[in-house]
This record gives sequence, structure tokens and C-alpha cells, in this order.
Amino acid sequence: MLGLIAILAIWVCGSQGEVLFLDTFDKGELAWTHASDEKYQGKFALEQGVLEGDRDMMIPNDAKHYGIAQKVEVNPADHDELVVQYDVKYEHGLTCSGSYLKLIKSPFSDLDQVKDGLPYSIMFGPDRCGQNNRVHFIFQYPNKVTGKLEEHHMLRPPQIAGMDRKTHLYTLVIKGEEFKMKIDNEVVRSGKISDPSEFSPPLTPPEEVDDPEDVKPEDWEDQSEIPDPEDKKPDDWDENEPRMHADPEAKMPEGWLEDEPPTIADVRAVRPEDWDDQEEGAWMPPLIQNPKCDVGCGPWTAPLVANPKYKGAWTPQLIKNPKYIGEWKPRKVPNPEHYRVENPRLLKFSAVGIELWVMDTNIRFDNVLVCTDEGEAGEIALRTWKVKTLGEAEAERQQSTSTGTKLENIGRTIDDYMSRIHRNLAYLLINNGYGNVVSAVESTGMPHAFTFILLLLCFSPIFASAAYQLYRSYKEGPEEDEDDSATPENATGDTADPDASESKKDDAETKDDPVASEPVGEESEIVPDKEDSGIRQRRVAS
Repeated sequence: MLGLIAILAIWVCGSQGEVLFLDTFDKGELAWTHASDEKYQGKFALEQGVLEGDRDMMIPNDAKHYGIAQKVEVNPADHDELVVQYDVKYEHGLTCSGSYLKLIKSPFSDLDQVKDGLPYSIMFGPDRCGQNNRVHFIFQYPNKVTGKLEEHHMLRPPQIAGMDRKTHLYTLVIKGEEFKMKIDNEVVRSGKISDPSEFSPPLTPPEEVDDPEDVKPEDWEDQSEIPDPEDKKPDDWDENEPRMHADPEAKMPEGWLEDEPPTIADVRAVRPEDWDDQEEGAWMPPLIQNPKCDVGCGPWTAPLVANPKYKGAWTPQLIKNPKYIGEWKPRKVPNPEHYRVENPRLLKFSAVGIELWVMDTNIRFDNVLVCTDEGEAGEIALRTWKVKTLGEAEAERQQSTSTGTKLENIGRTIDDYMSRIHRNLAYLLINNGYGNVVSAVESTGMPHAFTFILLLLCFSPIFASAAYQLYRSYKEGPEEDEDDSATPENATGDTADPDASESKKDDAETKDDPVASEPVGEESEIVPDKEDSGIRQRRVAS
């Protein structure tokens, strides 16, 4: 429902961005170019997605290098804002694989030459192997002094969101010096690319660096504590005492047979008819546990316990170092490579590339986008990624539906039906192409009165879900005990049994009797008490 509200808000306000590159892979043909280098044996494949007509670009095999690229010419300096976005799904989980994009630095025209080591403008996306679990944002920028490209890694990267094997959205927004990283449309990291605390190494080199020629003096004392030279080992300190020794109080258990072996040959074993002594050696019956060794057999040894005399190796106690100066650090000198970057702009790029080594299968990429407006990217995400997640949720509900009562199944059916209305209405409002919701609905030819009804359907999943939850609360509430007043013996009136009042009294006494109380949660039935002279009835466990 929140997704639909966001859809309505975006279409009311509209967006002004320019889509520089978008591939949803739904045309049925893969327009990307695979790497021709023999190292890249893995080949991407187009596969049907969770929704009808939706396709993903998938990594089908593990333990392979994959390389692929698609042409796009972008100069970030020409735009006030740059957005890179795509969604990815780890259908079989993620153990050790990358799933990031590289925007390959211009000029680059031979798409089949995509490979490791190519200069790039931006590297963005998830990467995991072992304990390393992060979403990268790395950009390359030329050092003005050396002229070489340097990689600047974002510090404190967030962790990957795809451990649940669902489709997740990754978005990077760069606006001037400011950047913003989002996962599933939620901001997880933000800052400035020029901030030295955000990237390593910093974009602007430090003004001072350690003097490489400075050396610590030989007499420099940087240990705050030293062994006490006057401390001496006590005379009774025995370093040879072991940490553990045999328990002197332990005794061999009664019934322990020291002369009996723990295992004996199995007398019931029979030599196989096809046994060949020349090839397999002399046949020996297998060993089994000695049946006489209920307590134990063989040599007995006392268990080990902590040795109270153990002290370990002696060391003198530490005292403050009277010559302590402090931690030595080399002196600072002006950095010959220092320069200041004013208004940094990321490098031009000529292709969107994927260059990976993977150890997992069925990694699905979809809706790869480069545009110039965050709102535009959000709008595209709502009509692609958001609708896809609704389809995944519906498929999961259908798969997990268990057998229940007819009324429970009807409730689930209504809930699923309302979810489909929600998703289809989202398609209608987004794909219509109008700047406001009312005109989008009116374009279908429906009258104004029905427009209100259709918009009301946006909120119908809330009502349906609330009704279903109320029903579940009613079903799961405490069941009342059977009403004893329904029995003929407890009936009131002139036709009641003359012993009814006595029966009620006895029933009350029986109910208060702790011995006669029935176990909680067990079903019971009414049976006559044959040992009682009256017609009193009682409950017994069925």
C-alpha cells in the first residue's frame, strides 16, 4: 500500500529527468556484448522472471568468469545529477560472488574487450565472499601530480540486502559533490566524495605526510612499563609443576576388570565364501565391545585434575619506565603531491559493464538504469522493481498456503485477489503516461463517479486484510466450555427432575474438588456415573 501511495505521489508531481540508459531485458533479445577473451567462459542468459513477460539477465553457472557490456556515452559534468540503479536477485543464495556494475571510462568502443583492469568511472554494487559482505561505491579519479588514475573506496560500506533470495534494488545518486546510496529505496549511506573521512584514499591528498627519511632514535623509550630489575623469583616457586595431575583421591571403580581387553573378536562372525587370503590377507573376525566391560576394562588411570602447586613460568612484575618518552612518530613534511580538487566531476564513461568471478548460480540482473534525476529513477523503480516484489510476495503466499477451513481459504483468496487489484492498478497508473491520477483513470473511458470507486480500490487491501485478521483473532480466541445448562438434568421448570437441585450441588462440589478437575486442553465427554445412586453426570477424559 505504501508503494501505491508513492506511485500516486510521483505521478501527481511528475519528474523532469532524462533517461540515458535503460534495459529491462523484456524484448526477448540480449543486446549486450559478451567478452571475447578466453578467460570469460561464462555466458549470461535471458530467463523468464516472476511476472508474465518479464525477463532477467541471469548468470546460469558457477565457478566461471563473466564479462559483458552495453554501449552508453555519458559525461557526468553535463548533468547536475547522475543516478545508477538496477535490481538483483540471488535465487540460490550468495556465498562468494560479485554482482556489481562498472561504468567503463571513455573512450571505449570495442565492447567485446571488456575485462579486468579496464579504467572505469564508477564501480557500484554488491560483493560478497566469506566474511566480506559489502555494497561497493568506488570511483577512479586522476592524480593531478602523477597523472595516474587512483581508486577511491567508500569507507564503511553497507551490507548486502539480498540474503533472503528476493529481488532487491540498489541505487546510487551523485549530485555535485554529494552522494547517496539507497537499498530498496531506503537511504543507507550518504556524504560527499570530497570528504576525506568518506573515501580512502581521500580525493584531496593531505597537505602533510610522514617524512620518509625520519628514523626513530636508538635511545628512544616508547615502552611505558618495564620489568622490575629488583624483583626476584621466590625460592618456593617451582616452574616444573604441571598444570594438571592425576587425582590423588580417585579410586578404581568396583567391577573394573584390568585383565580383560576392552574389545574381543566376534565369535559369531563368519568368513566370507569369496575371501581370498592371497589377495586380501588372512581373514580376521571383526572386533566388538567386550560384554564383560560394563564398568570398564584394561589398565585404569586416575582422571586429571588441576594441580594446586602449579604456578607456571615466573616473570618479574612490571613497573613504570622512568625513561619513557612516548610513542614515536615521524615528523611531518609538506606533501609534494598535495593539490586541492575544486568541484570534482566524475569521469566520462562509454559503456555499462559487468565483469565478475562467481561461485553461485542464478544471479539475476534486471532494470539497469542510468538517468539524471532521482525522481525519475524512483518512478521507474515503482513500475519495475516494486511491481516485481508484489508478484514475488503473491507467489510466496500461494506457495505457502496450507490446507485450512473453507472460510480460511476464502479469506486467503480475497486477500490474494485484492493484492492483484493493487498490482494491476499500479500498472494502470504508471504506464498510462499522464501527469496526474485523475486523468490517468479517466483515460480508460470510465465516468467520474466510477473514478472515485476505482481509486477506492487502492485501499481495499487494507480493509480485506483487517477483516481477515479479525477473523483469525476470532478463530484463535479461547473456546468456552460446554454449557451444562443444556442438559435435561439442569433444566428449570415444573418438568425438571426432582433430583436436579441435588445434582447441581454435587456438580459444584465435584468442580471445586481438585482431584476431580480435568486436565487442561483434553477433550471430554459426558458419561453416567454408575457408582452414584443419583443421575449426576461427570466429565471424564475421552
